Amino acid sequence: GADLIASCPAAILGQIEARFVGILRADPAGPTRVALVVDLSQTETDRLPPQRFTELDGISLPVLHKVASGYFSAAILQYLKSGPIDERSDFAR
Repeated sequence: GADLIASCPAAILGQIEARFVGILRADPAGPTRVALVVDLSQTETDRLPPQRFTELDGISLPVLHKVASGYFSAAILQYLKSGPIDERSDFAR
């Protein structure tokens, strides 16, 4: 369909790596629609970056670049919860 679905391999189901802490237990979510790509090979340099997109298996997805700060994971969660302000909207002007 129009969605890209991700699922976890059985060998690591119910586990998550917490960097510098170890492997932790986590409740598996099951097959989940991919809504965002975070490209950790690119570092964001713009304070207010443009909306970027990438294509995976013919599906266009928003993409964020790595931000080297403690708030990046919280910003990703907020992005997934509410999305960005559309650059073309009147509010953004």
